[in-house]
Amino acid sequence: MMILLSIKQVYCDLIFNGTKRFEFRKRLPNGLQKGDEVAIYCTRPVSRVVAYFRIADVVQATRQRLWRQTRHAAGINYETFMRYFSAAQQANAIKIGKLHVLNTPLSLVRLRRNKTPPQSFLYLTESQSEKVKEKAAVREGRDSAAEEEGREYGVG
Repeated sequence: MMILLSIKQVYCDLIFNGTKRFEFRKRLPNGLQKGDEVAIYCTRPVSRVVAYFRIADVVQATRQRLWRQTRHAAGINYETFMRYFSAAQQANAIKIGKLHVLNTPLSLVRLRRNKTPPQSFLYLTESQSEKVKEKAAVREGRDSAAEEEGREYGVG
Protein backbone atom coordinates (compact mmCIF):
# COMPACT_ATOMS: atom_id res chain seq x y z
CA MET A 1 0.00 0.00 0.00
CA MET A 2 1.15 3.55 -0.78
CA ILE A 3 -0.37 6.70 0.66
CA LEU A 4 0.20 10.31 -0.32
CA LEU A 5 0.99 12.73 2.52
CA SER A 6 0.96 16.52 2.26
CA ILE A 7 4.07 17.89 3.98
CA LYS A 8 5.11 21.54 4.30
CA GLN A 9 8.24 22.54 2.40
CA VAL A 10 10.22 23.31 5.56
CA TYR A 11 9.68 19.71 6.73
CA CYS A 12 10.41 18.27 3.27
CA ASP A 13 13.78 20.03 3.40
CA LEU A 14 14.47 18.53 6.85
CA ILE A 15 13.51 15.06 5.61
CA PHE A 16 15.86 15.40 2.62
CA ASN A 17 18.81 16.53 4.71
CA GLY A 18 18.25 13.71 7.23
CA THR A 19 17.37 15.90 10.22
CA LYS A 20 13.73 14.78 10.32
CA ARG A 21 13.33 10.99 10.31
CA PHE A 22 9.82 10.87 11.75
CA GLU A 23 6.61 12.26 10.27
CA PHE A 24 4.10 13.09 12.98
CA ARG A 25 0.36 12.66 12.49
CA LYS A 26 -2.68 13.15 14.70
CA ARG A 27 -4.37 10.28 12.93
CA LEU A 28 -3.09 7.50 10.74
CA PRO A 29 -4.62 5.85 7.70
CA ASN A 30 -6.37 2.57 8.51
CA GLY A 31 -4.06 -0.41 8.28
CA LEU A 32 -0.85 1.61 7.88
CA GLN A 33 2.11 -0.53 8.88
CA LYS A 34 5.83 -1.08 8.61
CA GLY A 35 6.77 -1.84 5.00
CA ASP A 36 4.03 0.30 3.43
CA GLU A 37 5.11 3.26 1.34
CA VAL A 38 4.49 6.99 1.58
CA ALA A 39 4.63 9.43 -1.34
CA ILE A 40 5.60 12.94 -0.22
CA TYR A 41 3.59 15.81 -1.65
CA CYS A 42 5.57 18.96 -0.83
CA THR A 43 3.14 21.85 -0.38
CA ARG A 44 3.45 25.39 -1.79
CA PRO A 45 5.46 26.75 -3.38
CA VAL A 46 6.73 23.37 -4.68
CA SER A 47 3.27 21.77 -5.07
CA ARG A 48 4.63 18.46 -6.37
CA VAL A 49 5.19 14.87 -5.33
CA VAL A 50 8.94 14.93 -4.71
CA ALA A 51 9.83 11.57 -3.13
CA TYR A 52 8.57 8.41 -1.52
CA PHE A 53 9.81 6.24 1.31
CA ARG A 54 9.22 2.85 2.82
CA ILE A 55 7.87 2.97 6.37
CA ALA A 56 10.50 1.69 8.81
CA ASP A 57 8.05 1.70 11.73
CA VAL A 58 4.76 3.13 12.96
CA VAL A 59 4.85 4.38 16.54
CA GLN A 60 1.74 5.17 18.60
CA ALA A 61 2.08 6.42 22.16
CA THR A 62 1.20 9.20 24.55
CA ARG A 63 2.69 12.57 23.66
CA GLN A 64 5.38 12.38 26.33
CA ARG A 65 6.40 8.82 25.48
CA LEU A 66 6.46 9.51 21.72
CA TRP A 67 8.62 12.59 22.25
CA ARG A 68 11.12 10.57 24.30
CA GLN A 69 11.25 7.91 21.56
CA THR A 70 11.61 10.31 18.62
CA ARG A 71 13.22 13.54 19.83
CA HIS A 72 16.67 12.55 18.52
CA ALA A 73 15.36 12.70 14.93
CA ALA A 74 12.10 14.66 15.20
CA GLY A 75 13.25 17.63 13.12
CA ILE A 76 11.13 19.89 15.34
CA ASN A 77 11.50 21.22 18.86
CA TYR A 78 9.57 20.15 21.95
CA GLU A 79 7.26 23.18 21.92
CA THR A 80 6.23 22.63 18.29
CA PHE A 81 5.67 18.93 18.96
CA MET A 82 3.48 19.57 22.02
CA ARG A 83 1.52 22.33 20.29
CA TYR A 84 0.78 20.03 17.32
CA PHE A 85 -0.48 17.24 19.60
CA SER A 86 -2.10 19.56 22.19
CA ALA A 87 -5.61 18.10 21.93
CA ALA A 88 -4.62 14.53 21.03
CA GLN A 89 -5.06 11.60 23.38
CA GLN A 90 -2.59 9.58 21.34
CA ALA A 91 0.35 10.72 19.23
CA ASN A 92 1.55 8.97 16.08
CA ALA A 93 4.84 8.89 14.21
CA ILE A 94 5.80 7.31 10.92
CA LYS A 95 9.49 6.42 10.89
CA ILE A 96 11.00 7.27 7.53
CA GLY A 97 12.92 4.41 5.96
CA LYS A 98 14.80 4.45 2.67
CA LEU A 99 14.03 7.66 0.81
CA HIS A 100 13.61 7.57 -2.97
CA VAL A 101 13.76 11.03 -4.51
CA LEU A 102 11.93 11.65 -7.77
CA ASN A 103 14.19 12.66 -10.64
CA THR A 104 11.27 14.71 -11.94
CA PRO A 105 8.78 15.96 -9.34
CA LEU A 106 5.26 14.94 -10.24
CA SER A 107 2.24 17.25 -10.33
CA LEU A 108 -1.01 16.05 -8.82
CA VAL A 109 -2.75 16.46 -12.18
CA ARG A 110 -0.28 14.03 -13.79
CA LEU A 111 -0.60 11.65 -10.85
CA ARG A 112 -4.35 11.59 -10.33
CA ARG A 113 -6.04 14.10 -12.69
CA ASN A 114 -6.95 16.32 -9.75
CA LYS A 115 -4.88 19.28 -8.59
CA THR A 116 -6.30 19.43 -5.07
CA PRO A 117 -3.75 18.16 -2.52
CA PRO A 118 -4.95 15.89 0.26
CA GLN A 119 -5.78 17.65 3.52
CA SER A 120 -3.91 14.95 5.41
CA PHE A 121 -3.45 11.77 3.35
CA LEU A 122 -4.80 9.92 0.34
CA TYR A 123 -4.64 6.23 -0.56
CA LEU A 124 -2.99 5.78 -3.95
CA THR A 125 -4.08 3.16 -6.45
CA GLU A 126 -1.55 0.67 -7.75
CA SER A 127 -1.22 2.56 -11.04
CA GLN A 128 -0.69 5.85 -9.18
CA SER A 129 1.96 4.19 -7.00
CA GLU A 130 3.73 2.95 -10.14
CA LYS A 131 3.75 6.48 -11.60
CA VAL A 132 5.52 7.72 -8.47
CA LYS A 133 8.07 4.89 -8.53
CA GLU A 134 8.78 5.37 -12.25
CA LYS A 135 10.01 8.92 -11.50
CA ALA A 136 12.17 7.91 -8.55
CA ALA A 137 15.91 7.84 -8.38
CA VAL A 138 17.62 4.59 -7.52
CA ARG A 139 19.79 6.29 -4.94
CA GLU A 140 19.25 7.21 -1.32
CA GLY A 141 19.84 10.59 0.29
CA ARG A 142 21.34 13.63 -1.39
CA ASP A 143 22.08 13.70 -5.10
CA SER A 144 25.73 14.65 -5.59
CA ALA A 145 25.06 16.26 -9.00
CA ALA A 146 22.20 18.31 -7.57
CA GLU A 147 24.33 19.19 -4.55
CA GLU A 148 27.13 20.48 -6.81
CA GLU A 149 24.61 22.68 -8.61
CA GLY A 150 23.32 23.95 -5.23
CA ARG A 151 19.82 22.53 -5.49
CA GLU A 152 18.00 19.78 -3.65
CA TYR A 153 15.61 17.65 -5.66
CA GLY A 154 13.57 20.63 -6.80
CA VAL A 155 12.45 21.30 -3.23
CA GLY A 156 14.69 24.10 -2.00
